[in-house]
Amino acid sequence: MDMNRRNLLRALGLAGPAYFLPSAMTGSAGGRANAASPTIPTRILFFYTPHGTLFRQWIKAPAGAAVASETSFDLGPILQPLLPYKNKLVVLEGLDWQTEYVDTISASNAHLNGQTHALSATSRAGSGTAGGISIDQFIAQKLGAPTPLASLEMSARWNSDIAPFLTSWTGSGALVPPMTRPDAVFSRLFPQGPPVAGTQPAADPAVAAAARRKRSILDGVLGEFNALSRPLSTADRAKMDAHAALIRDLETRIGIAAPPPSVACSAPPQGPIQQFNKDCASPGDICIEEASSLFSSLAVAAFACDLTRVITLDTDMLSSTLGIADMHAFLHGVDDVFWYANDRWGTPIASGTVPPTAMDPGNIKIANAFYSTYAQSLATLLQGLDAVIEPDGKTLLDHTIVVWCGEIGSPGHNNSMVNYVVAGGGAANIQGGRYLSLPRTTPAKPQSGFPNSGIPHNNLFVSLANAVGLSGVTTFGNPSICTGPLTQL
Repeated sequence: MDMNRRNLLRALGLAGPAYFLPSAMTGSAGGRANAASPTIPTRILFFYTPHGTLFRQWIKAPAGAAVASETSFDLGPILQPLLPYKNKLVVLEGLDWQTEYVDTISASNAHLNGQTHALSATSRAGSGTAGGISIDQFIAQKLGAPTPLASLEMSARWNSDIAPFLTSWTGSGALVPPMTRPDAVFSRLFPQGPPVAGTQPAADPAVAAAARRKRSILDGVLGEFNALSRPLSTADRAKMDAHAALIRDLETRIGIAAPPPSVACSAPPQGPIQQFNKDCASPGDICIEEASSLFSSLAVAAFACDLTRVITLDTDMLSSTLGIADMHAFLHGVDDVFWYANDRWGTPIASGTVPPTAMDPGNIKIANAFYSTYAQSLATLLQGLDAVIEPDGKTLLDHTIVVWCGEIGSPGHNNSMVNYVVAGGGAANIQGGRYLSLPRTTPAKPQSGFPNSGIPHNNLFVSLANAVGLSGVTTFGNPSICTGPLTQL
């Protein structure tokens, strides 16, 4: 018997005299071996949307409570579509794009001001160009994953005047043009056509060998149990059987009994893509909802087939049925960022402190309906990821960190207050089911026009890099602003 087997027997209480005294086997099975986790990568996806959000519509205090807390909170109207995944969400409230405060180059418009800082978190190189690598490209480069694509960038935007595809950068002024047509993404992911149905990613040889060794050890132990139990009394045989059941329980817990379901690598059906090509043949066709849905399906397939580990999915206004001719202008009027900052949990305030339309319940309802379309699109993506079972029995969502981020904080272009949703990532030790109202301090940074300042969003990006396995990353973006990982996450 080798040393590993002796150690296992000792942990089970089966080594030495205890092994030969069945009547002594009435206690616990002792320490349990840790699971041998398959080498399953952590993926990351940035779900990027425009026009900020309404802060007071994200989180509600639970019924009977005055305020929400980290683990006791309700999702507000905007986040309601994400309710099925609440236990896999971390809602981050109150980060601050402090890198804008020290940027000496003015952006050509307020949306570009946000876009050039949103994922790069450093000073601009020009009026419409980021001054450094974006976090998605940084992670892709540092991971150096052995996948066909280092990263995948997709965009369903159409309004190039307001939102011209400025999400991903490989360096200062070096924009990564996103792919804008689902058929082109499909061809890039599956250049030889769809994979054979039911094919699986190759198992990790080291993990498989370890599982075989552990199965051999426990099978040997059970074989000796069976041989020993034949001459025993009925009472002692019952005790032996009970202890054998503990061994089988251990076998299940360390994942070496029947292998769990594996990930099936499959491409999304091509029918919807072909329909998209018919419906959206002309450059002027606005097919944002269709493109976003198809990009979500392609993202799930790209991760399930391990074709990339990093994706940025950029979308635009998803609803044109709310009766508002100019949604962009309408959203400016319902900006509640200062309302939130001065009146956090609903005490009546003077209407003069906010735009008049922000006090109108009808307008707030329309804005909520608009923003919740983003949450619904995200929920569809999460559903697709959560439906794929990984080799360890967890889901693709558990092994994927999804970050809902945006080009600006509020619809009035204020970036001193910016919210995020982090979904999934449970296998990467991101604990869901939490609402994190991050600390904000006074005085505020002088340029912000905001009553207080928050933690720089650079810190979130450091934590995300750490979560995907880049443990040596301690700073990102402007090093004079970044203070390390976001410890609350």
